[in-house]
Amino acid sequence: MLELLLLLVCASILISGLLAICLENLLPAMVSSGLASLFAAVSFLLLAAPDVAMAEAAIGSGLATFIFLYAIRKTDGGKTDGATVGGNTDGRRPDPGQAAGDETGHGSSARGKPDKARGGA
Repeated sequence: MLELLLLLVCASILISGLLAICLENLLPAMVSSGLASLFAAVSFLLLAAPDVAMAEAAIGSGLATFIFLYAIRKTDGGKTDGATVGGNTDGRRPDPGQAAGDETGHGSSARGKPDKARGGA
């Protein structure tokens, strides 16, 4: 009976882990990862290791899931399509000779000297 229950819990760990990998939306993937950790805690409990089960439940299922969910909530949730490169919103790469924060392209040259186009020396 214990072997069957342990096999069921291990299958649940595998299914939750595969879901965490395959889901594209970060929120359900993180919840699935937390479930895999919770099932791991149950398996440790079934294997008569209650101290390891409590540590896994508290750290793996609880704290790590909370931190990841907080990070997902504070960011855009992984919805960026990669169009913003170097702070530009139009998808273009920043010019290496362009000064930081200067969108016109008229700033200091790559050597730190002022450009003659802006009236520099």
